[in-house]
Amino acid sequence: HMLEEALDVADQVLNLCGHQLGFPKDWRKLNMDFVGQGVFRSMGQVRFYLFTLKAAGFLQLRLGNLLEGHAMLTKVGDLDAKDRLGAKAMVDLAEQRISDEKMAG
Repeated sequence: HMLEEALDVADQVLNLCGHQLGFPKDWRKLNMDFVGQGVFRSMGQVRFYLFTLKAAGFLQLRLGNLLEGHAMLTKVGDLDAKDRLGAKAMVDLAEQRISDEKMAG
């Protein structure tokens, strides 16, 4: 139940792995060109980065930061068109929660 601490760890992992892979510091600027270059360095590390971004998105949802979580999960989905990392279901969940909040408020 230490969601904020877990998010801090995820941020540290994204920064460290992203730096090692030559990714931009801001995950929002990540695109397929960067991912393709990163795969030449380490496919495993690219997958780890994307799994960590997915986890950070989930943590943001749990913390109530729906738009940030949705953006992170959408980025993973955009970079994983075949949904091998399973982000699509989480994007759908985030969209449902955002829709529910708009209707309630």
